Amino acid sequence: MGVEIAIFDLLLEPRSEGVPHGHYLGSALRGAFGRCLKRTVCIVPQGECAHCPLQTHCPYVYLFETPGEGRPSPFGLETAPHPFVICPPGPLEPETIPLEVRLVLIGRAVSFLPHVLWSFHRLCQAGLGAERRRYALASVVARTESGPCPIWSPGDPTIHLSGFHAQKLEPGATPLGEVSSVRLSFVTPLRIRHERRLCTRLTFPILMTNILRRLYLLEQYHGDGKWELDHRALIAAADEVQCLEYRLLWYDWTRYSSRQETKMQLGGLIGTVTFAGKLGPFLPFLKAAELVHVGRNTSFGLGRMVIQEIS
Repeated sequence: MGVEIAIFDLLLEPRSEGVPHGHYLGSALRGAFGRCLKRTVCIVPQGECAHCPLQTHCPYVYLFETPGEGRPSPFGLETAPHPFVICPPGPLEPETIPLEVRLVLIGRAVSFLPHVLWSFHRLCQAGLGAERRRYALASVVARTESGPCPIWSPGDPTIHLSGFHAQKLEPGATPLGEVSSVRLSFVTPLRIRHERRLCTRLTFPILMTNILRRLYLLEQYHGDGKWELDHRALIAAADEVQCLEYRLLWYDWTRYSSRQETKMQLGGLIGTVTFAGKLGPFLPFLKAAELVHVGRNTSFGLGRMVIQEIS
């Protein structure tokens, strides 16, 4: 059991006035990144991926038209989960200048890092949003087990990968300790479907079911496919965990889809919640979810969870 991930901190320096820090930029960043990545790597004039002879080796296809590659899914999915997360500050977090963006690459997406960073460089030059407000990619720093590793700076166009290594996401292999309570903060809207509708009241079993589902799918489609975890026992144990304090509220967020040419409502839960019980076995999975997010629309940063306190 294990899937490679790489985490990067990007700084985007404003280059025009009126930079839109007042609303969540996750959707705008994802859309602009996709357009710039396709323009960077596409060899087909019409841009039709289905007819491209290089689609099985294409960075854009793997990241945005992620194929299932024939692997069976118990959830009836026709495509795999996208192997990346782009997360700017949450809608209720303090504004940052320069703009801080966390980028997570998963599985084979790590090998496409040069294409990804060049596309971010191009999207900064092209601008974000309807106003096309421009940025400069000021720095890119990889998070490694030995500490921060700078790999990009504006004065040097070379991507420096010496000292950089992807890490293995293996929550089932992490040693467990005794934990009796944990407080979680959801920084970006958490969108979870439960019983065919969006969940408006989060419980620990619902949360753990969705975290395990997310990790399972990443393992199947972007990892080695060896899922040996007894997830049923974990979900059964989650029923014994109680909620001590509930401060989650519904946050409505509207994004514009350039592909569908329409506005979309993507509300979700934001705030904090504290759970109590025998939480030791769940902690490695909660920490994994901190990195790869949970729920729907994770590719543009939704479902970002932060463990605030453990006791």
